[in-house]
Amino acid sequence: MTKTDFIQIQWLTLDIILLPDECSQDGWVDVNNLNKNKITEDLEYKKYSEYENNFETMLCRPKTLKGIENNNSWIKLNDGEDFPLFNNKTKYDLGIMNDQRKFIVSKRSVGITSLLRGFYHHGITHFREVNDIHPLY
Repeated sequence: MTKTDFIQIQWLTLDIILLPDECSQDGWVDVNNLNKNKITEDLEYKKYSEYENNFETMLCRPKTLKGIENNNSWIKLNDGEDFPLFNNKTKYDLGIMNDQRKFIVSKRSVGITSLLRGFYHHGITHFREVNDIHPLY
């Protein structure tokens, strides 16, 4: 699943259909573009201003998108180009997101060798430097 897919699904769970170009890369939409009956407590809000154009509005997105900017610090492995620079001192958590979107942390605090082995031989889909937050997508 891509970040864009995840954002679209979160909007759909609120019965709001958006085209990908109708929201920002982090899922924000101008409140004025929604029907008033769709503005609920399930959305988070932020003010947006363009001072040079004297423009101000309110943006919203599903609360379930909180942390989408950095995927809660997890990096999704798409191919070998996503690996960090080799550093033998850094420890990583490894995880697997299955097809049902269930996330399992499979190994904690391992080195770069285990990260590479996990990706190529054990289906690892995500990694991060050691901390305690799960990815969104």
